[in-house]
Amino acid sequence: EYARFEEANMARVVFNDVTLQGAAFENVNLSEVRVHNANLTGISISAANLTGLSVREANMTGMSLTDVDLTDAAISDANMSGMRIDGVLVSDLLAAYRAAQD
Repeated sequence: EYARFEEANMARVVFNDVTLQGAAFENVNLSEVRVHNANLTGISISAANLTGLSVREANMTGMSLTDVDLTDAAISDANMSGMRIDGVLVSDLLAAYRAAQD
């Protein structure tokens, strides 16, 4: 099956138990969208405004961020095992920071 929506106002639409595998969104306003209990494996986001994005209880294993603005970004209560910034392990960066504080 194939469905196409163009120039449609679908504000406040609710999808429950729906498959959107392989769906494409181009030039859409998804502000204030809530996603819960969703399989987003392999999702690709580009040229997007994610100001105010909040991610909780998410498995982001193998995630990659490239050419992004992380101004005022915050990470807390996160497992950062093996996480790297510009090729440097975050655990090493934090250890060096803590050592410099002593």
